[in-house]
Amino acid sequence: TAFAGFGNGTAQINGDVSVTASGLGGSSSDGDGGDGTGGAANIGTIGAGTGSGTVTGNARITANGIGGDAAAGNTGGTGTGGEAFIQAQDGTTATVNSAQVVASGQGGGGSNVNGGSGVGGIARITTFDAGSSVTLTTAPNQVSFSLDGGSTVAAHGAGGLTDGAAGVGGTATGGTATLSATNGGTIALPINATRSTVSARAFGGDSSVDGGSGGLATGGTTQMLIDGGTITGAALNFSALGFGG
Repeated sequence: TAFAGFGNGTAQINGDVSVTASGLGGSSSDGDGGDGTGGAANIGTIGAGTGSGTVTGNARITANGIGGDAAAGNTGGTGTGGEAFIQAQDGTTATVNSAQVVASGQGGGGSNVNGGSGVGGIARITTFDAGSSVTLTTAPNQVSFSLDGGSTVAAHGAGGLTDGAAGVGGTATGGTATLSATNGGTIALPINATRSTVSARAFGGDSSVDGGSGGLATGGTTQMLIDGGTITGAALNFSALGFGG
Protein backbone atom coordinates (compact mmCIF):
# COMPACT_ATOMS: atom_id res chain seq x y z
CA THR A 1 0.00 0.00 0.00
CA ALA A 2 1.22 3.50 -0.89
CA PHE A 3 -0.59 6.53 0.51
CA ALA A 4 -0.18 10.31 0.44
CA GLY A 5 -2.55 11.82 2.98
CA PHE A 6 -3.46 15.38 3.85
CA GLY A 7 -4.58 15.58 7.48
CA ASN A 8 -5.90 18.35 9.67
CA GLY A 9 -4.77 21.75 8.47
CA THR A 10 -3.35 22.77 5.10
CA ALA A 11 -0.59 21.04 3.14
CA GLN A 12 0.96 21.77 -0.24
CA ILE A 13 3.35 19.80 -2.47
CA ASN A 14 5.23 22.09 -4.85
CA GLY A 15 5.86 20.01 -7.95
CA ASP A 16 4.99 16.50 -9.08
CA VAL A 17 4.12 13.58 -6.83
CA SER A 18 4.13 9.85 -7.57
CA VAL A 19 2.30 7.31 -5.39
CA THR A 20 3.05 3.80 -6.62
CA ALA A 21 2.01 0.33 -5.45
CA SER A 22 2.76 -1.72 -8.54
CA GLY A 23 3.68 -5.40 -8.63
CA LEU A 24 6.29 -6.74 -11.07
CA GLY A 25 6.47 -10.45 -11.83
CA GLY A 26 9.93 -11.84 -12.40
CA SER A 27 11.17 -13.09 -15.76
CA SER A 28 12.17 -16.74 -16.08
CA SER A 29 15.03 -18.41 -17.94
CA ASP A 30 13.53 -21.90 -17.72
CA GLY A 31 9.82 -21.63 -16.88
CA ASP A 32 6.71 -19.47 -16.82
CA GLY A 33 6.96 -15.77 -16.11
CA GLY A 34 6.01 -14.65 -12.64
CA ASP A 35 2.65 -13.03 -11.93
CA GLY A 36 2.51 -9.35 -10.98
CA THR A 37 -0.32 -7.90 -8.89
CA GLY A 38 -0.83 -4.23 -8.07
CA GLY A 39 -1.54 -3.14 -4.52
CA ALA A 40 -3.40 -0.06 -3.29
CA ALA A 41 -2.20 3.47 -4.09
CA ASN A 42 -4.05 6.65 -3.20
CA ILE A 43 -4.04 10.31 -2.37
CA GLY A 44 -6.62 11.17 0.24
CA THR A 45 -7.72 13.90 2.63
CA ILE A 46 -8.53 13.04 6.20
CA GLY A 47 -9.76 14.95 9.23
CA ALA A 48 -13.37 16.03 9.50
CA GLY A 49 -13.85 19.34 7.73
CA THR A 50 -10.28 20.55 8.26
CA GLY A 51 -8.07 18.70 5.78
CA SER A 52 -6.89 20.59 2.69
CA GLY A 53 -4.20 19.42 0.27
CA THR A 54 -2.70 20.90 -2.91
CA VAL A 55 -0.33 19.45 -5.52
CA THR A 56 1.01 22.11 -7.86
CA GLY A 57 2.35 19.61 -10.43
CA ASN A 58 1.18 16.28 -11.82
CA ALA A 59 0.03 13.56 -9.45
CA ARG A 60 0.45 10.02 -10.74
CA ILE A 61 -1.24 7.35 -8.63
CA THR A 62 -0.33 3.90 -9.92
CA ALA A 63 -1.29 0.36 -8.90
CA ASN A 64 -0.29 -1.66 -11.95
CA GLY A 65 0.45 -5.37 -12.19
CA ILE A 66 3.14 -6.41 -14.69
CA GLY A 67 3.64 -10.10 -15.54
CA GLY A 68 7.15 -11.40 -16.15
CA ASP A 69 8.40 -12.76 -19.45
CA ALA A 70 8.67 -16.53 -19.89
CA ALA A 71 11.41 -18.80 -21.16
CA ALA A 72 10.99 -20.51 -24.54
CA GLY A 73 8.06 -22.92 -24.52
CA ASN A 74 6.47 -21.35 -21.45
CA THR A 75 3.70 -18.86 -20.70
CA GLY A 76 4.11 -15.24 -19.70
CA GLY A 77 3.03 -14.20 -16.23
CA THR A 78 -0.36 -12.68 -15.52
CA GLY A 79 -0.49 -8.96 -14.72
CA THR A 80 -3.40 -7.84 -12.53
CA GLY A 81 -4.07 -4.22 -11.62
CA GLY A 82 -4.75 -3.25 -8.04
CA GLU A 83 -6.69 -0.22 -6.78
CA ALA A 84 -5.67 3.40 -7.38
CA PHE A 85 -7.70 6.40 -6.32
CA ILE A 86 -7.98 10.02 -5.23
CA GLN A 87 -10.55 10.54 -2.49
CA ALA A 88 -11.95 13.40 -0.41
CA GLN A 89 -14.40 12.91 2.45
CA ASP A 90 -15.75 14.52 5.62
CA GLY A 91 -15.72 18.02 4.12
CA THR A 92 -12.04 17.97 3.12
CA THR A 93 -10.58 19.20 -0.19
CA ALA A 94 -7.85 18.12 -2.60
CA THR A 95 -6.63 20.36 -5.44
CA VAL A 96 -4.26 18.91 -8.05
CA ASN A 97 -2.87 20.63 -11.12
CA SER A 98 -3.17 17.42 -13.17
CA ALA A 99 -3.57 13.76 -12.32
CA GLN A 100 -3.47 10.25 -13.71
CA VAL A 101 -5.03 7.48 -11.65
CA VAL A 102 -4.02 4.12 -13.14
CA ALA A 103 -4.66 0.50 -12.11
CA SER A 104 -3.82 -1.61 -15.15
CA GLY A 105 -2.50 -5.10 -15.84
CA GLN A 106 0.12 -6.11 -18.42
CA GLY A 107 0.77 -9.76 -19.25
CA GLY A 108 4.31 -11.00 -19.76
CA GLY A 109 5.64 -12.23 -23.09
CA GLY A 110 5.53 -15.92 -24.00
CA SER A 111 8.05 -17.46 -26.35
CA ASN A 112 6.60 -20.13 -28.70
CA VAL A 113 3.62 -20.58 -26.37
CA ASN A 114 1.15 -18.04 -24.96
CA GLY A 115 1.53 -14.48 -23.76
CA GLY A 116 0.35 -13.77 -20.24
CA SER A 117 -3.05 -12.35 -19.45
CA GLY A 118 -3.53 -8.69 -18.52
CA VAL A 119 -6.39 -7.80 -16.18
CA GLY A 120 -7.34 -4.24 -15.25
CA GLY A 121 -7.97 -3.29 -11.64
CA ILE A 122 -10.01 -0.49 -10.04
CA ALA A 123 -9.23 3.18 -10.68
CA ARG A 124 -11.39 5.97 -9.32
CA ILE A 125 -11.80 9.55 -8.18
CA THR A 126 -14.29 9.68 -5.33
CA THR A 127 -15.82 12.37 -3.15
CA PHE A 128 -18.49 12.05 -0.54
CA ASP A 129 -19.94 14.15 2.30
CA ALA A 130 -20.94 17.82 2.12
CA GLY A 131 -18.08 20.19 1.31
CA SER A 132 -15.71 17.45 0.12
CA SER A 133 -14.08 18.14 -3.23
CA VAL A 134 -11.41 17.02 -5.68
CA THR A 135 -10.34 19.67 -8.21
CA LEU A 136 -8.14 18.98 -11.24
CA THR A 137 -6.91 22.16 -12.94
CA THR A 138 -5.44 20.85 -16.20
CA ALA A 139 -5.47 17.67 -18.28
CA PRO A 140 -2.52 15.27 -17.82
CA ASN A 141 0.50 15.89 -20.00
CA GLN A 142 1.80 12.35 -20.23
CA VAL A 143 2.89 10.15 -23.14
CA SER A 144 0.09 7.74 -24.02
CA PHE A 145 0.76 4.01 -23.74
CA SER A 146 -1.35 0.92 -23.26
CA LEU A 147 -1.50 1.07 -19.47
CA ASP A 148 -3.01 4.55 -19.27
CA GLY A 149 -3.74 5.77 -22.82
CA GLY A 150 -3.31 9.37 -21.65
CA SER A 151 -6.46 9.04 -19.54
CA THR A 152 -7.16 10.80 -16.26
CA VAL A 153 -8.59 7.56 -14.82
CA ALA A 154 -7.55 4.23 -16.39
CA ALA A 155 -8.00 0.54 -15.62
CA HIS A 156 -6.65 -1.21 -18.70
CA GLY A 157 -5.73 -4.81 -19.45
CA ALA A 158 -2.99 -5.65 -21.96
CA GLY A 159 -2.12 -9.19 -23.03
CA GLY A 160 1.48 -10.28 -23.46
CA LEU A 161 3.22 -10.79 -26.79
CA THR A 162 3.90 -14.21 -28.28
CA ASP A 163 6.64 -14.84 -30.82
CA GLY A 164 5.97 -18.44 -31.82
CA ALA A 165 3.73 -19.80 -34.57
CA ALA A 166 2.01 -22.13 -32.10
CA GLY A 167 1.48 -19.38 -29.56
CA VAL A 168 -1.45 -17.12 -28.83
CA GLY A 169 -1.18 -13.53 -27.61
CA GLY A 170 -2.28 -13.03 -24.05
CA THR A 171 -5.92 -12.32 -23.27
CA ALA A 172 -6.86 -8.88 -21.97
CA THR A 173 -9.70 -7.76 -19.73
CA GLY A 174 -10.41 -4.14 -18.80
CA GLY A 175 -11.06 -3.23 -15.20
CA THR A 176 -13.37 -0.63 -13.64
CA ALA A 177 -12.79 3.14 -13.94
CA THR A 178 -15.07 5.47 -12.02
CA LEU A 179 -15.91 9.07 -11.20
CA SER A 180 -18.14 9.22 -8.12
CA ALA A 181 -19.59 12.22 -6.26
CA THR A 182 -22.17 11.44 -3.58
CA ASN A 183 -23.80 12.94 -0.49
CA GLY A 184 -22.67 16.49 -1.24
CA GLY A 185 -19.23 15.71 -2.69
CA THR A 186 -17.87 17.58 -5.73
CA ILE A 187 -15.44 16.67 -8.52
CA ALA A 188 -14.26 19.57 -10.69
CA LEU A 189 -12.49 18.41 -13.85
CA PRO A 190 -10.44 20.74 -16.10
CA ILE A 191 -12.47 23.29 -18.01
CA ASN A 192 -9.60 24.13 -20.38
CA ALA A 193 -9.10 20.59 -21.68
CA THR A 194 -10.45 19.22 -24.95
CA ARG A 195 -11.82 16.37 -22.86
CA SER A 196 -11.11 14.28 -19.79
CA THR A 197 -10.98 10.53 -20.39
CA VAL A 198 -12.08 7.71 -18.10
CA SER A 199 -11.12 4.37 -19.63
CA ALA A 200 -11.20 0.63 -19.02
CA ARG A 201 -9.79 -0.63 -22.31
CA ALA A 202 -8.40 -4.02 -23.23
CA PHE A 203 -5.60 -4.80 -25.70
CA GLY A 204 -5.13 -8.43 -26.67
CA GLY A 205 -1.54 -9.55 -27.01
CA ASP A 206 0.00 -9.59 -30.47
CA SER A 207 1.74 -12.39 -32.31
CA SER A 208 4.97 -11.34 -33.98
CA VAL A 209 5.17 -14.22 -36.48
CA ASP A 210 3.14 -15.57 -39.40
CA GLY A 211 0.73 -18.27 -38.28
CA GLY A 212 0.42 -16.98 -34.74
CA SER A 213 -2.82 -15.77 -33.18
CA GLY A 214 -3.61 -12.54 -31.41
CA GLY A 215 -5.17 -12.52 -27.98
CA LEU A 216 -8.83 -11.97 -27.10
CA ALA A 217 -9.74 -8.60 -25.58
CA THR A 218 -12.78 -7.76 -23.45
CA GLY A 219 -13.43 -4.16 -22.43
CA GLY A 220 -14.15 -3.33 -18.82
CA THR A 221 -16.55 -0.91 -17.10
CA THR A 222 -16.51 2.88 -17.00
CA GLN A 223 -19.01 4.76 -14.91
CA MET A 224 -19.99 8.15 -13.52
CA LEU A 225 -21.94 8.02 -10.27
CA ILE A 226 -23.71 11.14 -9.01
CA ASP A 227 -26.04 10.83 -6.01
CA GLY A 228 -26.51 14.12 -4.23
CA GLY A 229 -23.12 15.31 -5.53
CA THR A 230 -21.74 17.34 -8.43
CA ILE A 231 -19.30 16.65 -11.28
CA THR A 232 -18.27 19.54 -13.54
CA GLY A 233 -15.76 20.05 -16.36
CA ALA A 234 -15.28 20.12 -20.10
CA ALA A 235 -16.29 17.23 -22.36
CA LEU A 236 -15.95 13.78 -20.86
CA ASN A 237 -14.90 10.67 -22.78
CA PHE A 238 -15.76 7.24 -21.34
CA SER A 239 -14.04 4.38 -23.17
CA ALA A 240 -14.35 0.65 -22.49
CA LEU A 241 -13.21 -0.73 -25.83
CA GLY A 242 -11.64 -4.10 -26.48
CA PHE A 243 -8.90 -4.41 -29.16
CA GLY A 244 -8.00 -7.97 -30.13
CA GLY A 245 -4.36 -8.77 -30.79
